[in-house]
Amino acid sequence: LIRDTADGKSLLTLVNWTNGPIRGLKVEVRTPAALNFKSVSGKPITGAFKDGVQSITVDLDEADYLVGTR
Repeated sequence: LIRDTADGKSLLTLVNWTNGPIRGLKVEVRTPAALNFKSVSGKPITGAFKDGVQSITVDLDEADYLVGTR
């Protein structure tokens, strides 16, 4: 689930329904411009933007929110 706000921020909700942590989870989001994502839990994130798709890689334990800014 991704939620966009009036001030140009985006909130991406990640929930892990498996019985263990997911290392190197890859997520792709279609967006008209590149976003800089930060994890609310403080986990490091890597990402790239190409052809309207923002790719994000993050480790996910149980749940996390990723906040994207332009």
